Amino acid sequence: GILEELDSAVNGVGRHVERRGPPGSIGVSLSQVKITGLIPQGPASLCGCIDVGDDILTLDGVEITPDNAIKHMSGEEGSSVVVEVRKQSGVRKTQTLVRASSTKLLAMHLLCDSILALKAEANPRGAL
Repeated sequence: GILEELDSAVNGVGRHVERRGPPGSIGVSLSQVKITGLIPQGPASLCGCIDVGDDILTLDGVEITPDNAIKHMSGEEGSSVVVEVRKQSGVRKTQTLVRASSTKLLAMHLLCDSILALKAEANPRGAL
């Protein structure tokens, strides 16, 4: 189906690239190692302690770089990963997340984008 096709083209952080790893995800978008987006209802969003603007420092104790971030965020759906972030305040936080289905996260992301586009189209001047 369409979700399977989308899943084959997305990795664990929601960037459109060739599939390199298992189909689990923590539901974040990155620029370098800074979190630039959270997928609604994704593990990172639901934990309530990871925010846009946080830097991912380590995953399962491995220091994260732009070169290894995708490899370490992806994993089997249902597997756990210990995420250490630096908040914008400089405080370090550690949280264990359980990877969710990349397919479901991508579908949620696309649905939210579609809803926002429809709202913008219905209210072109920004009136809510």
